Amino acid sequence: MKPLFLRLTPYLMLLMASCGSLPERLSSGPHPVADRIVFSAIQYVDVPYEFGGMSREGVDCSGLVYLAHQSAGLQVPRTSLNQYRKAKRVRKNQMRAGDLLFFKLNTKRVSHVGIYLGDGRFIHAPRTGKKVSYSHLDNRFWRTRWVSVGRYY
Repeated sequence: MKPLFLRLTPYLMLLMASCGSLPERLSSGPHPVADRIVFSAIQYVDVPYEFGGMSREGVDCSGLVYLAHQSAGLQVPRTSLNQYRKAKRVRKNQMRAGDLLFFKLNTKRVSHVGIYLGDGRFIHAPRTGKKVSYSHLDNRFWRTRWVSVGRYY
């Protein structure tokens, strides 16, 4: 497992990049609860994917979201489909770190969720045989399976 400072580097870079003018930070900058969601999710980088998993031994995509929100004092449903159904919708051009990204993989319904980090990057638990990792929305795979953005904070 990577040292904590290496796992946090992408998020710290995002925070440093957001240190622009004061009005910009107030309108679109980090949100304290969102910061806790992102910080918690980053702690799971390199944890193996496990269907139904909800621990540092193994976690699935919705379990990662559930645990990250729980650490920020928020309750969310346990499955990606229910997380999608209950989340407040956010326009793609208004998404910010801590928001949830929903995807349809091999089904007609939402079946995957990740946590947005900013600058097109997100963190998620991909699938069996993989580990919690970072991905980018510009990747053709994710771009073509995109559904929406949701928020619980």
